[in-house]
Amino acid sequence: MHVTDKGNLIGILEGILYVYGEPISIGKLAEITTCSDQEIEDALTLLRENLEETDRGIRLKCYEGMYRLETIPEIAPYLEKLMESTP
Repeated sequence: MHVTDKGNLIGILEGILYVYGEPISIGKLAEITTCSDQEIEDALTLLRENLEETDRGIRLKCYEGMYRLETIPEIAPYLEKLMESTP
């Protein structure tokens, strides 16, 4: 899949962040997608805004320049029940 527009890049970044699961830098995302750091930063901003505006169970967080997807705190009780019931 080639990056053809911002919407496509946002989806690619969302997929990478979801599967990777660990914090990742803009530089590494730029390297993987062959996009500029600015394009990655702009797409991450749009992804974060989209996740916040659509009442989703995940959010995009940045820790010391590293980005990752994480669940929102409000669903913690449900995740705790899941963990209790999973062998």
